[in-house]
Amino acid sequence: MKIVILDGHSIKPGEFSWDELRALGVVEVFERTSESEIVSRTRDAEAVLTTRVPLSADTMNQLHEARIGK
Repeated sequence: MKIVILDGHSIKPGEFSWDELRALGVVEVFERTSESEIVSRTRDAEAVLTTRVPLSADTMNQLHEARIGK
């Protein structure tokens, strides 16, 4: 499974470990993501996690494979 984190900067260093997610698959963490980068960064992702990146309806429609969680 490919898991993409769009706004890793929102998690304080030492506050959280990505290890449990890495046990589920390949994890890609981006510190910051602009709306124009979302589709290219999440291509082929099965899970997309964000806390602060805005996902417009148009962008979400382009994420065919992803399960969106916020």
